[in-house]
Amino acid sequence: MTFDYYYMKGSPPCAVVSLILAELGIESQVNSHYVNIEANEHLKEEYLKINPQHTAPTIVDDGFVLGESRAIAKYLVAKYGNNKYYPQDINIRALVDQRLDFDIGTLYPRLADVYVSDTSEVIGVLSG
Repeated sequence: MTFDYYYMKGSPPCAVVSLILAELGIESQVNSHYVNIEANEHLKEEYLKINPQHTAPTIVDDGFVLGESRAIAKYLVAKYGNNKYYPQDINIRALVDQRLDFDIGTLYPRLADVYVSDTSEVIGVLSG
């Protein structure tokens, strides 16, 4: 079993997938491809054929293409984790999903509000 993993350095979503690969012990069976955004590799035609949203992480597993870190993490643990990491009980799985999605639905928007607020104050101080 080998599959392709496209990632960007310094990306928290890519770090999630890398951690899952390590925890599952399958990172040595993965063909890793660094996508250099500074060189606009994410916008090149060959990458857009794989991921039209031109984002990373993305995996290609036996012709199956999947993007988005949470979807990839769930897929990998379901396929390669022998149900060890992703519960089969629907109520427990819902709690796991809630915690997996907390950062994108709650934490990130609030951090953005703080960042924008702090940035506005800094700009105001610098300009006036």
